[in-house]
Amino acid sequence: MSTDVHDALVDITSLAWLVNDIAGHETKLDNYTFHDALILIAYRLIHISPLCSLRLAGSLENALHLSLIAFITSFLHSISGKPPNFPLLSKLARSAAEGRLEEDEDNQEMFLWTLFIGGASIYSQ
Repeated sequence: MSTDVHDALVDITSLAWLVNDIAGHETKLDNYTFHDALILIAYRLIHISPLCSLRLAGSLENALHLSLIAFITSFLHSISGKPPNFPLLSKLARSAAEGRLEEDEDNQEMFLWTLFIGGASIYSQ
């Protein structure tokens, strides 16, 4: 796994921990810090590999990258309160995960996580 993708994974894991465990922290994560973190992580993910460019070399790294982007989109909502439509991201994430469960037995959990994240954020569109 590339250093960039690994660092983004660590950052998103840390952000998810803060958001999920906010009641247990002494200091509350304010809105500005939360939005700054989302924007920074999203920018870094797109900088690693824009959706319209060539995908990352390994199928596992590609699926992880797309899943991290899908995770970030779960925090985005339109004015109506519904998640926005991301057809390109949905198509890329589906193709990264489909068929890989049988091919790559060592990383089945990762590809299953990709499907869960996609189902929770982008596949419903």
